[in-house]
Amino acid sequence: DFVIGGLFKTDRLDAARRTVTIATTEAQRRGSAPGFAAASVWRAWIALRAGSAAEAEADARAAYKLVPAAMWQHVRCVSCLIEVLIERGELDEAQTVLEAAGDADAMAADFRGEQLLSIRSMLRAARGDVQGALADQLEARALQGDGPTPDPNFEGWLRIAGLLHQSGDQAGAAREADSALSWARIWDTP
Repeated sequence: DFVIGGLFKTDRLDAARRTVTIATTEAQRRGSAPGFAAASVWRAWIALRAGSAAEAEADARAAYKLVPAAMWQHVRCVSCLIEVLIERGELDEAQTVLEAAGDADAMAADFRGEQLLSIRSMLRAARGDVQGALADQLEARALQGDGPTPDPNFEGWLRIAGLLHQSGDQAGAAREADSALSWARIWDTP
C-alpha cells in the first residue's frame, strides 16, 4: 500500500499499475476481499489521475460495496468513490455517500477524519462553497501534521492554493503553489 501510494503520488503511474496488478493477483490467490478492495481503490485512483473517470468508477464502486463500514479501509473506499463521482459530476450521489460514511468532524481526531475532511473539501469546492472547502482542507492538513519530509500530497497543497486564489488570497495561493513545486522537484515528479 505504501509503495503504491508513493508511486501514485509521484506520478509514476506505469509502475503503480504494475504493482497494483501484482497486489490484485495476490489478493485473488488468497481470497482476500480487503486486499482486492485496496487494489481496486488504487486502480480507480490511477485511472482517475490518467483522465479516465468512467474506467475508475467501476473499480471505485466495487471497492465501496466490498468493504463493510466497520473496517478501517471503508473510509478509503468512500473517499475514492466520492472523488470519482465528483469528477463525473454526480454531486448529489457523492453527498449521499459522504453522509452515509459518518461525521467527518467527529472523526477528525483519527486518520479517517483527515481523509473525510479532505474529500468533503473537494465536494464543497465542486458545489461552489470555497470557504467551507478551504476550512476543511486546512483542518485536514493540520491533522496530517508537518514533519521534516511531508507526504508528497501535492493535490492537497494545490487544492489549498486554488481555494486561496478563489477566495482572493493571491499571496497565500502563491506560497502554497511554491511549496508544492519545491517538493515536486525534491520528489522528481511533474
